[in-house]
Amino acid sequence: MNKELAYIWGVLKGDGCYCMQKSRHGNKIYSYKFVSLTAKDKDFAIYFKKNLERFLKRKCKIIKTEYWVVYAYHAEIPKIDLNQISNASEKIRCKFIQGFVDSEGHVGKIYRQRRIEITNTDKNFLIFISNLFSQLGIENKIYKLYENHKKWKDCYRILIYKRESFKLFKEKIGFSIKRKNERLEKILSSYKYNDPLKTYQEVMRQINLGLPVKEIAMKHSVCTHTISNWRYNRHKPVGLK
Repeated sequence: MNKELAYIWGVLKGDGCYCMQKSRHGNKIYSYKFVSLTAKDKDFAIYFKKNLERFLKRKCKIIKTEYWVVYAYHAEIPKIDLNQISNASEKIRCKFIQGFVDSEGHVGKIYRQRRIEITNTDKNFLIFISNLFSQLGIENKIYKLYENHKKWKDCYRILIYKRESFKLFKEKIGFSIKRKNERLEKILSSYKYNDPLKTYQEVMRQINLGLPVKEIAMKHSVCTHTISNWRYNRHKPVGLK
């Protein structure tokens, strides 16, 4: 397996499409394999097109409608087993993840918490991606987003929310999409690189004074989850017993 195929399948697990199509010529019906991506980001579409062209060793089409659409007829994309990804090199695993997070990833802040989110309805596949993150040292958690609805499938989400994990994500995976990379850079630059021990001591002092956790989080650029861990004696900064 090469990096192009790993990236292509990462996208196909998200926004991409790979299927059989039929066309009629006279009285005969022909079947062929068709691969496509519909994306709102031009850079995402172009990057997918480049990887597809490198793998197929021929040109593919890209058009602009309401979205950017990349497609190729008679495209033979070998099926892969997830065990092939698990047992592949780190570079291959990272390209597979990049294809998926280009499709399904979101970067931003919610309730003052910095986060990368990856959302999908396939719980088992998200567990697989979560394990790949863990192999790379990227801490994450997975949870159910909302209960089943008559018109919706159950939805699940991977959450990455720690500074060191953001740095590892940027270094090892990243996005092909400029706006997502810019948001990730903005999140990383928003941290105040204070001494963690001093920050911990000041946070605990303010907790003992009875200040609201959200107010403390905003002041010190520490997420509320981390403050809760400190408050209840879990996961203290390195160097503290």
